[in-house]
This record gives sequence, C-alpha cells and structure tokens, in this order.
Amino acid sequence: MACLNITSLSKHIDELRVLLQNNSLDLLAINETRLNETIADNEISISGYNIVRRDRPLNGRNGGGVCFYVRSNINYIVRADLVSDQLENLSIEIIKPRSKRFIVATWYRPPNSPFELFSTFEDFVGKLDADGKEYYIMGDFNCNMLPASFYNAYTQALLNITDIYNLKQLITEPTRITPLSSTLIDVIFTNLPDNTTCSGVSHIGISDHSLIYVYRKISSPSVIKGTSTITYRQFKNFNRNTFRSDILAQPWDDLKGVHNPNEMWLKWKTLFLEVSDVHAPLRSKRVRGFKNPWITTELKKMMHLRDRLKIKAIRSDDAIDWNNFKRSRNNVNNAIKIAKKSYYSKSFTACDGNSRKTWEIINEVTGRKSEKAIINELEFEGKKLTDPTEIAEGFNKFFAEIGPKLSENIEDIDICFDEFVNQSISGNFSFQQISPSLVSSHLRKLCIRKATGLDTVSARLLRECFDLISDSLALIFNRSIETSIFPDEWKSARITPLYKKCGNRSDPSNYRPISIIPVVAKVFERIVYDQVYRYLTEYKLLCCYQSGFRTLHSTVTALIEATDSWSLNVDRGLVNAVVFLDLKKAFDTVNHAILLSKLQAYGIRDFANQWFCSYLRNRKQTCLVDCNKSSDTYLPCGVPQGTILGPLLFLLYINDLPNCLMHSQPRMYADDTSITYASNDVEEIERCVNIDLDRIRIWLAANKLTLNTTKTEFLLIGSRQRLSTLERNPQIEINKFPIKQVSTSKSLGVHIDGNLSWESHINEISKKIASGISAIKRIRYFLPFEILLNVYNSLVQPHFDYCNVVWGNCSKNLSSKLQKLQNRASRVLTFSNYDCSTSELFQNLKWSKLVHQRAVSKAIMMHTIVNNTAPEYLTSRFVRRCDLTSYNLRENEYKLAVPQPRTEFYKRSLSYSGSVLWNGLPLEVRQLTSSNIFKGKLREINFD
Repeated sequence: MACLNITSLSKHIDELRVLLQNNSLDLLAINETRLNETIADNEISISGYNIVRRDRPLNGRNGGGVCFYVRSNINYIVRADLVSDQLENLSIEIIKPRSKRFIVATWYRPPNSPFELFSTFEDFVGKLDADGKEYYIMGDFNCNMLPASFYNAYTQALLNITDIYNLKQLITEPTRITPLSSTLIDVIFTNLPDNTTCSGVSHIGISDHSLIYVYRKISSPSVIKGTSTITYRQFKNFNRNTFRSDILAQPWDDLKGVHNPNEMWLKWKTLFLEVSDVHAPLRSKRVRGFKNPWITTELKKMMHLRDRLKIKAIRSDDAIDWNNFKRSRNNVNNAIKIAKKSYYSKSFTACDGNSRKTWEIINEVTGRKSEKAIINELEFEGKKLTDPTEIAEGFNKFFAEIGPKLSENIEDIDICFDEFVNQSISGNFSFQQISPSLVSSHLRKLCIRKATGLDTVSARLLRECFDLISDSLALIFNRSIETSIFPDEWKSARITPLYKKCGNRSDPSNYRPISIIPVVAKVFERIVYDQVYRYLTEYKLLCCYQSGFRTLHSTVTALIEATDSWSLNVDRGLVNAVVFLDLKKAFDTVNHAILLSKLQAYGIRDFANQWFCSYLRNRKQTCLVDCNKSSDTYLPCGVPQGTILGPLLFLLYINDLPNCLMHSQPRMYADDTSITYASNDVEEIERCVNIDLDRIRIWLAANKLTLNTTKTEFLLIGSRQRLSTLERNPQIEINKFPIKQVSTSKSLGVHIDGNLSWESHINEISKKIASGISAIKRIRYFLPFEILLNVYNSLVQPHFDYCNVVWGNCSKNLSSKLQKLQNRASRVLTFSNYDCSTSELFQNLKWSKLVHQRAVSKAIMMHTIVNNTAPEYLTSRFVRRCDLTSYNLRENEYKLAVPQPRTEFYKRSLSYSGSVLWNGLPLEVRQLTSSNIFKGKLREINFD
C-alpha cells in the first residue's frame, strides 16, 4: 500500500500509469488530485485498477481532492459512513480472501487549514476506532513529524489525537525535500503495527512529494515455543492433618543440645524435609508455552475438515469447492469464538472468588502471563556456549563479576570514606530476644507462592505448620544472635536470569539476575530488620533526604517534596539546576569493610557488628538455567540481592552522601539520587553545582561506587519567562566530563520538564493508557463484564493514579486529553458508540471523572500530612492557623495557613493547592483521624 501527493493527477497520469505498471502496488492513495466534475473517470483510469475518488467541492477553492487506486483483484467496499463534510478524506474496507478485513483511509490537510479541523479529525478517528477493525490512515497532513518539530502546535495537536488512540506512525524520514527545506509531512498511522513487515519512502520524480509505502502481512507464521523444565512439590495427595501430626512427632528438642547455628539449621532442615518429601514430594516436569485449552477434539476435527476442503479447492479451483471451504472456515471461526468464550466463562466461575486464580486467568488473556525464556546460546568471554550447564556457568560468572570489575576501575584517592561519616552518635544497638510467638506470627503471614531457595523448604509447608515449628526456629534464630553466626546455607542464593525484553538474547548483559534465598532466612531477616529499623528511627539516624524503603515514605512523597521545593524557588524568582545522578550497579559494588565500619559508627557495634560481618561474609550464588545448575561462586562485595536486610544496609551505606555537599540540596530514593541548587545567577549555579559534583566524585571514589557519567543529566526548572531570559545555560561537569542538559528527565517513574507543565509525562502515560484500552478492546468479546473491569483497573487505571498528586494540577488541555482517554475506555468497556454520552456510562460504571479522582488523592495525602502519618519533610511544610493566631477558634484548629504565592507556578504546588483544598472540606470531615472513615466521607463530596 502506498500514498502520494501528486499535485494534479490529470497532469501526471501518464507517469503514474508507468509507475503502477512497474510496481506491484495493491493500493495507492492519491492526495491533491485537483479533479472536478469536468474530468471523467476514464480520463484518469489505469489498467488493472479500480478508482475511488472524492473531489473537493469548488466553492471558489481549487485544488485538493483525494482518491484510491485499488488493484482489480481486490474486493473492497467504500465506507461512506466515515466521510466527513469538513475533511478531505476517503475510506475503504479491504476484503481479502483468507484474511481479516481492514480499513484504509486517506486524509489531505491543506497547509492553511484552521486549527479547529483537528477536532473534526479526532471525531473521524474515534469513529474509525469504534469500528473495531485494523486500520491505516495515510496522507499529506502538512504536520512536520520530524522530532525537531514536535513542539509545533499543529504537530502536537495531531500527536495528542494519535496518542489517545494508540496509533503508530510508520514513516521516519523526510517526504518532501526541496533546496530550502526537508520535512516529513506525508504519514501512515496504524493501530496494529505488528501486522506490517516494512515501510518507507521512495523518492520518485513525479511530484515534489515522495511516495510513502507500507507492506501489510496477510498471514503470520505460527510461533513454536520451546519447553522448559521446572521442579515443584506435588500436593496432589497432601493431607494437612497427617502432615501436621508427622511434623509434631519429629524430635525437635534434639536441637537444644546443638550450639552451632550451622549444625542446628542442617539438623532442623533434615527433620523438616523428611516429612515434607513424604507428603509433598519433589517432582520435575517439562512445560510448554501457553496452549489453547478451548480447542477441543471436536474443534480439531472441524479444523482438519476445513484444511482438507481448502486443499481440494486449491487443486480444483472450482467455485463450489471454494464455497464449501469458506463455509467450513466460517464454521470453525464461529466455533472457536463460542468455545473460547465458554472456556473463560467456566474458568472464572470456577475461581469462586479466589483472586489469585482470577488474576492468573486475566494475565493469561491479556498476554501478561510470564513465560520462562528458553536460552539456547550464550556469548561469553569470546565464546559461544550451547551446553546448558556451560550456559549456567557463564551467567553465574558474569553476574558475580559485575561488582568486582567495577571496583577495580575506581580511581584511588587519598581521602578516606570515614571523613564524611558522623562519628558522634550516642546510640548503641543490641539484639532483642526473639520469641516463638513472634516467629509464629511471621510464618503465619507467609505467601504460599513465595519462591523456594536451594534448600527446597517450601513456604506453603512452613505455613501449614507454623505453630508447630516456631519454637525450634526461634531457638536457631536466638542462637545465631548469641554466637554472631549467620548460617552459611542461608547465604546461598539461587540465581535465575530474566531476559529484559530487549537486545540480543545471547548477550548476558541483556538479562537481570533474580535472586532467591531460603524462605526461613527471609523470616529471620524480617525480624532482624524490624529491630534495626526501630533503632534507626528512634535515634533519627537515617538521612532525612532519603525516601527509599522507609515507613510512611514513597515515590509520591519524594516527588511532592521535590516539586514543591522547586516551585517555591521559582516563586522567589530563582532557577533550579537539578542534576540527576546515575550510579552504576550501586547495590552490587558495596564494599563490605566500609559498610561494617559505617554500621559501627551508627551504633551497631560489638556482637551486633560481628553478626552482620557473618551475614555478609562468604556469600555465594548458584545459577539455574532450565534446571541445569552452575557451581557456587562467592560474592566479595555488594549487599545481598533478594534479601530483606539488603536494601536497609544500602541505605546506611549511602546515608552520609549528603555530608559531602557544600551548596546543593540532595534527594535520594535508595540509589536514585539528585542534587538541586537554585539561584538567579548562571555563574553561581555553574560554580556551586560543579563544586558539589566534584565532592560527590570524591565521596563515590572513597566509598568504592561508580557514577555513570553518560547517563547523568541536568535539567533547569523555572518559569518560561525566566528561563528564556538566561544569558546562557550553565556548563555543568564532573571530573572535566560535561554533563548533558535535557529538557525532560524521568525520575521515579515521572517525566519532569523544565516548566513543571507535565506535558511530557502525560504524553507518555497517554500512550500506555491507549495501549491498555486497545488490549481491552481485543479481549472484551469473551470476558465477563466484571472481569473486564478488573482488567481496566490493572492495565489502565494505575496510569491515571500514579503520582497524580504531583502532576494533577496540569493544564486544562492536558487534563482534557486524559479525560478523553477515560471516556474512550468507558465506551470500549460498555460496547457503546462514539457519540454515546459518557455521563450515563460513568454512572453505570460507578466511575468518577479524573479531576475528581485527583482531588480525592490530594485530599487523602493532605489527611496523612495533617495527621502526621507522612514524612517530616512534608508535615513541616504545613502550619495550622491556630498556631499563627492567639484567637482560639475551633475552626482555626482544623484549617491550614495558606501560603501567599507570587506566581501561578507556585499555585500548582501541594503547599498551596493542598491547603486550599483541605480548608474547603467540611469541618466534620477535616476532624476525622481515621483514614478509612475519611476516605469514605470523601465519596460523598463532589470535586468535579
């Protein structure tokens, strides 16, 4: 299929005839035909093709017009219902034998068209999308799609529409090239790009526009998925009562005579597995990819008959035989649809409220069911490995060497890490005795689907007898604390390589290691974690700028604090220079000796420090690839991955980073780190930021960590007016390496731009939302309505919700873009027409509009702040009115003092908008302290 703006068909008809005679085009769309009623079809006919045309009504305007040339052997119908009086468009539906129908449309937008025409085009796309078929829209849109023009208002308007409907633009190079310009204004959009094989541009001389084309697949080869081996415990004949009786009969008291935790654990494991292997024996089986369980024996017989009829029709080329085949094919298609719908209906009914099983089926239907990657080859150290055991060895060595190799390349400096650590901490941590009841409560809460470590001790079996084994496990845990010995077997991790879904599958760097440790070790670590975290909280030892892995903290609170601070600086007339640091494999390169010294400084001394030394020492991992196990490899550095204590230890390792800064404000979420300096002087920004970056370089070198300078970037945040008046951009560098300046940066899952307009973020989530809606549209025919709502809440709603308190005060245009997506989702879920009113649909779905949802999220966040269940860096930003006045009014006690912003920029901050929203709530709602009751009362308030 192709499209060409020919700028007068009648003038170039001879050239066009030659073009079609020499090329195998099945369909050609022509823009700017410049035909009228005085030109008959036979004057512009081409042998072997049918023409479908739509001329521009004269009305004093010449030019324009569109048409199709369709190869004569292709059946099609003209879609008159998709014609718009305001658009120069034309649509046909292709009816291809042995293939699904699809629609091809063309639209020519004159260069001087009014901006309002995009609204009409959006209606056209909405109707096209509501038709439910694959479709292509091609033509000269006169909107330059080269990246440099993305901020053009017309181009942006077009992108806003195509983002909503999840359309992919296939043409990537200029289509109109002159001595003075090079633009991409001829485009092809489709809702199913996977059905195309290639697309491109042909620079022919017929017109000043180049010809654009796309090859659309008629059929796709079936994908044969490999098999993999899994090991599992078989619960087919499992009897809980018998299992518990046998566990109770084991001589657990024998552990009391053993003093070494390693020996105690090995004896405990032997006793436990003796019973486990009888009641739930280990089994192995080969598993294939997802099969079609609704394909019954009867259906297979129907398919076999269909295939025989097709062969007969091909051989005879007889019309009767072809009709017989088509009838059989249609019967099979209908039978499959019915069987599929019946299968899923019965499957969901069988779930009987079991949410885990329900979601397993939902993930299966939506294609999110993870399948184990079959790794047949690995390129490692210049060799191609094909033996499964060698592949496992290669992966294990690659993952184990990441940290040590990075450490080897770190520059040597004279400054020691402890120069940045606060050495005057008065606290002194000591372990508390662990009670059997505490162990029992943790075992009881175990997820039965938790992955099993190398010890093969099952989480499900542990939970089945939690009350019977808590005494013996508490004995081992306490002995570990008393002796400062962490059992060696609990330090052995099972590593599984997970493909990142990008890049060469033979390259180990395109896999991430998933680390699994023994379940009992995780239970013990959780108890230790709670004790250590309580101590750190009591003495306020964790950096106040750190939001990762902390109670009451989240990515949302971190971003609120950052954006509010930036907004306040802008309100004061300053420009924020924000440097987003990228630490390279930080968790893997933590130096154990430095970490233990820092624990000592934070009051984790003596026996507790020795226990952590044992916890970190002699860590090892084994890689499993399709049940093929590598040898053990020791890990000399890094915090243990897949553990409970690992993230907390990393927080303590990086805790003193802010101490190296002289000028900038740090913000951290685990290893996700940024620094901000605000000023109205470019030279001051440049000087202060570069000083702090150099000090960060020294801190990183002293702590054996590596900065990825190529991925580190900086962003200037300020008002449009202030940024436009900067005499120059600051030159930011680290160790003489220039740091890249960007217009947007992604931080904690949110795209941040220099004006905090949230345009880039909303454009990104719009694509994901549109993709989710399209997925729902494909599966809605065979899923119950209640399940479809669950799918929507899983695929779409989270994008509307995530950090909406941060970006919720976006412009009306951006808000409208999101609202249109929600409107479209309501129509898709309810099988409604494009012109159906969404008010009634929302009422039936029990939905509220997005502006209401964002207001509710903001109110809930304000409730946590007012009631001191948010981080201190947020609660300290808000002041009650009663604290600012001597008048003891009851109303003032439950109202907040509202800041007095100088700019509209600051009005979008939570400090201002949150206070205004909170004060506007009814008094009886503001007085509520219970989070659940407060949320319930919010449902009664209309924020629209």
